[in-house]
Amino acid sequence: AIQSRCTRFRFRPLERTFIEKRLIYISENENIQITNKAIRAIARLSRGDMRRCLMILQSCAMMYQKHLYIKDKMTDDQEIKSITEQQVYISTGQPLRSDIRNMLQWMLNDSFSSAREKICDLQHTRGLALNDIITEISDYLLTFKLPISNESIIYLLKMLAEIEYQSSFTNSHEIQLSALISAFQLAKHATKNKVNVELYLKDDAAFSDKVF
Repeated sequence: AIQSRCTRFRFRPLERTFIEKRLIYISENENIQITNKAIRAIARLSRGDMRRCLMILQSCAMMYQKHLYIKDKMTDDQEIKSITEQQVYISTGQPLRSDIRNMLQWMLNDSFSSAREKICDLQHTRGLALNDIITEISDYLLTFKLPISNESIIYLLKMLAEIEYQSSFTNSHEIQLSALISAFQLAKHATKNKVNVELYLKDDAAFSDKVF
């Protein structure tokens, strides 16, 4: 009833360059030591949401920098290590880019049972959500040119969308994970040669610049 009497405003996501500049400004004023790669990772994970950026930055600072020292009160023996890109992904529960590369390598080259066992083990060890894995894989498919046909890419993206949709209605994510691996196995059989994912997914800088 209240929504019918209100006007809904939709704001476009903020530009990545603006978010990065703002994160640098906040980090300098709060004396948060953070690497440039970590800032790019926060900007990408936020998907243009500045509030989410600040939450991630605050979470990382609280987790990896126990105290936010004021510069003029710091002493020489107080060493603050910089927040890294890997720590950003871990604090948000997102899969590392190395995790996604490994998953793609397993799904496109290993047998179904082997790939499923490895991914399940990684998922349980890291506590990764299936939807986050799907999002990261779809970003990789759209960013890098893998040595598989365009038809296979289209098929995989369509299947990723269906699996993501179905996973929102069921608690049986193991079945959805099996469907994900099956889709890549079918795409693999359409490619006669073995796919060396590392040769095509090694440029992480390009990934950060293109995806957002």
